[in-house]
Amino acid sequence: MSKGSFRLPGQDLPELEKVVRAYCPYHEELSPQELAERAAVPKVQISRNAGFLVDFGVLEEQSKHCYKYKLGPRGRRLADALSEEPPDRGAWCDILDSSGHLHSILQPLRVGQQQGTDKERFVQSLFQMAKKTGQTHELSERYKRGATALIEVLKVAGIVEEKEHKLFLLLKNKCGTSDNNALLSTSDIDWSFVTDGDLKELLKTDYNELAELRDNDKVPALKSKLVLCGSILEAVLVSILSQDEQSAKDQYKTLYLKQKSPGGKVPPLSEPELQHLIEVVKTWSISADAQSIREILEYYQKLVREKQRDPKVPDLDDWKLQQLIDVSRGLDILDDNGKRIAIHLKDYRNLVHPMVAMRRVGTILDLRIVASVLFQLDYILDHLSKRKTS
Repeated sequence: MSKGSFRLPGQDLPELEKVVRAYCPYHEELSPQELAERAAVPKVQISRNAGFLVDFGVLEEQSKHCYKYKLGPRGRRLADALSEEPPDRGAWCDILDSSGHLHSILQPLRVGQQQGTDKERFVQSLFQMAKKTGQTHELSERYKRGATALIEVLKVAGIVEEKEHKLFLLLKNKCGTSDNNALLSTSDIDWSFVTDGDLKELLKTDYNELAELRDNDKVPALKSKLVLCGSILEAVLVSILSQDEQSAKDQYKTLYLKQKSPGGKVPPLSEPELQHLIEVVKTWSISADAQSIREILEYYQKLVREKQRDPKVPDLDDWKLQQLIDVSRGLDILDDNGKRIAIHLKDYRNLVHPMVAMRRVGTILDLRIVASVLFQLDYILDHLSKRKTS
C-alpha cells in the first residue's frame, strides 16, 4: 500500500460502529461469519469494512489461513467506549490521531481553511487516496457512503465541523491538541531540493523560528508568522529557479516582456534627418567630421533598437513574489493547485502592510487566517520536497 493511502469503509458510520461493538465484552478473535452474526449484519458488510478498520489499527488481521480478525489495543478502547451508555464516540479521535493517516486526510481541509472546503470536493479527495490502494477505480455510491462515513468519524472525533455543506478544521479539537501542530517540522522536510548550503541553513533557521512562534500560545505574533511564511516561500522558489536560471529568465521574458519587431518604436533615420542632426551636433563645437557624427548616430540608434528587441530580464533576487510564482507554474515547478495556494499565501502575507490591510476592508488577521497560511506553506514545502527533478 502506498504511503498516505488507506481503504474506505463500505457502509455508513452506524453500521461501521456495529462491527466494532460486536467484539464486546470479550474481545476474542472472530471470523467474518462470526462477526456478522454478532453484529447482526450481512457478512458482505464485514468484508467491506474490515479493510478500513485494519488500516486504521482498530482490527488486526490474523493468519490468512484461519481468516480471523481481533481488536488491536486502540480498537479495544474504541469498542469499550462505543459500548457505553451513551456511547463515547469521541474515542475515534485516538484512532485517527495514531493511525498515521490523519495528516494526509486533513491536508485538503488545511488548504481551504479560511473559506471552508466543499464537502463533495473532499469526498473526491478521500476517494483519490483510497484509489492508491487498488480498492476501487470508480467512485461508486458505496464508496461515496464510505467517504461520508469517514467524514462523520472526523466530525464525531471533534476534528472538523460542517456548515452549509462546507467542512472546517477545528483549531482546538477533542484530541486536546491544536491543529496548528500539524505543520511539518524541519525534520519532516527533505530540504535537498534547496541546493545552496547557506540558503538551506537560513531556511531551516527561519522555519524553526516559525515553529517556535506557532507553538507559543501566549503570544499570537500573527504578523511575524505571515512575514516568515512569505520569506520562506520566496526563498525556496528563488532557490529552485536559480538551478536553471536561463530557463527561468526565458519564461519571465515570455510572461512579462513583449518582444518588439526589429526597429521597435525607433524607425531608421532618413537621410534628411541625419543631415539635420549632423548640423545640430556641429553647433555643439564637437571636433568631428560629418562622417564620424553619422556613424555615432547610427550606432546609437542600433543600440536603442537592440534594447527594444531584447529587453533586460532583472535578476531573480529582484523579482516580486507574484513573478516567482507565475514563472514556477510556467516551468511546472508548481501545479495549478500549488500556484493557487501560493497566491493565497502571498495575498495574506501582504496584509502585514498597513495600506494593503486598509484597502481590504473586512479582512482582519486572526488565528484562523494565520493557521490557514501555515497549512498552505506546509502544503507547498511538502510538494516541492517531493517534486521529481530530471
